[in-house]
Amino acid sequence: MTDMPDQIIEYKDINFCQSCNKNIENAPYRLLDKKQEIELPPIAPVYIEHQCFKKTCHHCGAINKSSLPSNLKANIQYGATIEAQVAYFHAFQFVSINRIQAYFKDIVNLTLSQGTISNMLTKFVIRSKLIYKTIQAEVSNSKVVGADETGSKIAGKKGWFHVWQTPSLTFIAASMTRGYNNVINYFPNGLVLLEF
Repeated sequence: MTDMPDQIIEYKDINFCQSCNKNIENAPYRLLDKKQEIELPPIAPVYIEHQCFKKTCHHCGAINKSSLPSNLKANIQYGATIEAQVAYFHAFQFVSINRIQAYFKDIVNLTLSQGTISNMLTKFVIRSKLIYKTIQAEVSNSKVVGADETGSKIAGKKGWFHVWQTPSLTFIAASMTRGYNNVINYFPNGLVLLEF
């Protein structure tokens, strides 16, 4: 229970004595018990309008313009929190694009097309490439690396996910083959492979 509830509802519907039925409206109240309920507020999209302005210099007549944030490319677009939720659900919770679309429609009251969701995920892939390469380099330079592979369907065909792991990093790569060449593709400087 929290000491600072966001809302308190007081039940003070005691106007008549439950024993003798006499009026007790003016008797003081004393707190008898309390229980707390945790709820989520309704989720609704927030539309933020960004406005830029212009001013004419009264000295030389030049028109001066304010600037909009550089991330605003279209007249209407989805913000960073929506993009982050799409990436979180897909990459961390393994939710399909269809189900992400249903979540936003049913829970957030926002209609996202599957193409929009796919575009958001593509943007995250591009942004993640530097970190992905950094993890790859760190794993490659580690003295000890754990490795595993798991068969999986990739675009409807038999493929594999290869995993290389250190105590603090995990590097995962998908491949349509499971041969040693995958190690060479991802770790050209080589890894020493030990089989147990």
